[in-house]
Amino acid sequence: MTTGDRKLGFAGMLAAGIDPKQAWDEIHQTCMAPEIRVIFEQLGQGPEGQAALEYSRQMWAKHGLPAPWDPEAEVT
Repeated sequence: MTTGDRKLGFAGMLAAGIDPKQAWDEIHQTCMAPEIRVIFEQLGQGPEGQAALEYSRQMWAKHGLPAPWDPEAEVT
């Protein structure tokens, strides 16, 4: 979902009334693009990036969702 030239993040999508699964699906699809996958792979190579990814995983888990950058993640 976009607003003008800006994409809404997960919280913005929820605030706009988008179903959490639908929002996750859109974000997951974006995260699977090769150029985005590289970013997550690089981020996970250092301790600060690993900590950031772990924190984000915890935030996603609060919504009962896996991290959308995990290629094997699915929401049913």
